[in-house]
Amino acid sequence: MYTKPIFYKIYSIVIFAFAVLSSVGSVLFAVFGASKLNRVLPVGSWASYLAVLIGTSLASLFFSYVEFTSMFTFAQMIEHEESGSTQPFRRMGIVFPPKFYKVFGNVLFYIPLVADVIAAVVLVISYSVTKKAFLAIPLIPLGLMLLSLLLIYITYYCRYRTFGDLLELKSSEEVGVNTLNSLGENKPNILRGYCVFLFILAIVCFLATIISLFFIAKPIATLFGSGMTVAICVGIIINAVVMFMVFAIIGCYYDNLAKMLEHYMIKYKLI
Repeated sequence: MYTKPIFYKIYSIVIFAFAVLSSVGSVLFAVFGASKLNRVLPVGSWASYLAVLIGTSLASLFFSYVEFTSMFTFAQMIEHEESGSTQPFRRMGIVFPPKFYKVFGNVLFYIPLVADVIAAVVLVISYSVTKKAFLAIPLIPLGLMLLSLLLIYITYYCRYRTFGDLLELKSSEEVGVNTLNSLGENKPNILRGYCVFLFILAIVCFLATIISLFFIAKPIATLFGSGMTVAICVGIIINAVVMFMVFAIIGCYYDNLAKMLEHYMIKYKLI
């Protein structure tokens, strides 16, 4: 049984709305900030500052749009799945083609992969020279790099490849061999495992926030009084609940991707 699609729709709309407001605010800040900076900095400096800030804002907005379209469309795919319709799924006009999402996930994984490999080689060489050894391996930095790559692999490569393959399959009137071969290369257990990881992380973060209140309440009360302390603690608890819900929705999203993926892999005898 899938999570109610309405949760994915609401989450994707809210996140994208915040991204739009944030991007507009960043651009306005960049424009007004640049008008102040050009009085004290050379023309090239404030122009570069303006270009970087606006470029970053637009890139962030684009990433949010891709996330919005993928999650909202997946919610519609679940509705189509549960309706029992035998007609191909029709994606909205604002949604990118399936291949785009697969390429998007690949690019966002392979660029950090190449960068990390180069950084790891440089790090090992420099560390070996420092230790005056033939080969010295800095385990902690390399471990953190591998962990970050693993998270990127799941959150971008696995997620968008799975979504793209499912969108392509459900949108096709006749499923081709290439589509099935691509679908069979996905790994539902990794998606489901990431779901479990997110739920554990959500619980740990929530409990850590609640426990921290016992340590920070007294110092806050000393500085601001009991009334302000209650307000701050309530605000922290509300924020913790919201973050827990966000982790839960994202976790369910990965689990539902795995569920739909497994359904079609079994249907077409890919597992």
